[in-house]
Amino acid sequence: ILKKRLEIAGFKRQQLRVQLSSSGNLVISGERESDSDGKKENRFRREFKVSNEIEANQIQAKFCNGILYVIMPKRSTAAAAGVDVKASTTNWNKRLAMEIIVAVSSAVAVG
Repeated sequence: ILKKRLEIAGFKRQQLRVQLSSSGNLVISGERESDSDGKKENRFRREFKVSNEIEANQIQAKFCNGILYVIMPKRSTAAAAGVDVKASTTNWNKRLAMEIIVAVSSAVAVG
């Protein structure tokens, strides 16, 4: 299992987006409005390469106390050798992005 931890102080779960891009990268981004004038000026975007040894459809994210935890389970050795993350379809990527967003939402609601 590979784990990523990103400190995202000042953001709420609803302001974050976790997606798997068609190129096989995990994209984490956020946008929030400024407290003073309401303009959306606080933004960030981080992108991580997801290797072939990661089980992409099992990636999970949890947001708690300003920290986003992303857990990426590894594939079995045989599966990692023959599967390319970049070959994923757009529909599959959208479904995975929704699953991750739901996981983040559930984690925040529970804890």
